Amino acid sequence: MKRLSHIGAERLHNEFGVKQSARTIQKICREEGLGRKEKSKRTKQRELREWKEENFLK
Repeated sequence: MKRLSHIGAERLHNEFGVKQSARTIQKICREEGLGRKEKSKRTKQRELREWKEENFLK
């Protein structure tokens, strides 16, 4: 499953024939920590600031 991190629960349910509902698959994946982690607001701001410094403030 970790190799298929770009595949969503709905696709696993429909295309691969997993018997559980998409919502159940999503819940299990979230419990196992297999989803993408959301970045905090401060992390996004820091990354944007660094990117701007690299690309515009030379």
